Amino acid sequence: PDEYVTREQYLKMLILAYDLLDDGAQVSFTDVSPNDWSYPYIASAAKHGIVKGLPDGSFKRTGNITRQDMAVMACRTLEAAGYQLRFYRESHNFVDASDISDYAVESVEALWRAAVLNGTGDNMFEPASYATRAMAAKIIYEILMNCERMDKR
Repeated sequence: PDEYVTREQYLKMLILAYDLLDDGAQVSFTDVSPNDWSYPYIASAAKHGIVKGLPDGSFKRTGNITRQDMAVMACRTLEAAGYQLRFYRESHNFVDASDISDYAVESVEALWRAAVLNGTGDNMFEPASYATRAMAAKIIYEILMNCERMDKR
């Protein structure tokens, strides 16, 4: 549980948790091949808008996932699957809030307000720190328990 989780491992967990696997999905990230075990999960995530890749066209599938990227992927997964979070807390400002990348601010805030994630102590979030398997499991468990299906009209 204390080992870091990779981007591809986390995506597999999210895709399976919300039944978003699409065996026909394709993706053209420069570092992802149809021969990779994670290809169907990454391709499904790309198709659903959960991941967009990096500016250089790669995905860094085997790289460790950061806490802020974990939050972004979780929120995008909920949206793709037609779920929304229930909020229990007011807005929060971590001491290191200015370190959270612009693309991740809204997701971190939403998961905080839904009581899905917490800081790391001393009112810090540590957005660029790598996430562990235990953190990934906690977030996925919490979003499964703490969201409701939206009416898709």
